[in-house]
Amino acid sequence: MAEKTIKEGFLFPFTNWKRLFYFWWVLTIIGIFTVIGYFKQIVKQFLKKDFKGLPKPNPWWQNTKDGFFLFLVMLIPAVAMALVTGFLQGALSGNTFGQLVYFLIALFLDVFLALLFINYIKSEKYEDVYDVKKVWKVMSKDWEDTALAVVKTIAIMLGLVIVSIPVITLVVTLPAMSFVGYYFMADLYNRRVA
Repeated sequence: MAEKTIKEGFLFPFTNWKRLFYFWWVLTIIGIFTVIGYFKQIVKQFLKKDFKGLPKPNPWWQNTKDGFFLFLVMLIPAVAMALVTGFLQGALSGNTFGQLVYFLIALFLDVFLALLFINYIKSEKYEDVYDVKKVWKVMSKDWEDTALAVVKTIAIMLGLVIVSIPVITLVVTLPAMSFVGYYFMADLYNRRVA
């Protein structure tokens, strides 16, 4: 499977405008759990190596249920990461070098956490959100490839923010950023595990 390009990642959320705006009407009318459920549906599509465009949303109640359970599964690892990064920020914020070290550790933990969530979404087994050995193998198999996936993700996010300034502000780019956030991480996971 060929590695995904920045252009493909940038264009991905805009392949279906109706589904892009699903984010806003669902968030305002139904709620955050439905958006999380749709996010899970998008990642599942990525894991099937389908990067063609945003999927047709499942029924709202299915996405709400999926989102609620994904939220519960994500809660413990996310809180643990927040506590660790909060501690590190306090411990390392004394000088520029400390801030750089903090940034790199926080970035590493963010990628690790994203891959843990992808690992859970693939199997839907609760214990897989804690399978750090498997996720470590995915990350450490090729550090250059992992770094490239992170750089591509950051480039897409920055590109979307820059585009949002003169165009349609965050009405379009916020959901686009939400939906494309795991695009390259899922691609990395697919190439390492499958």
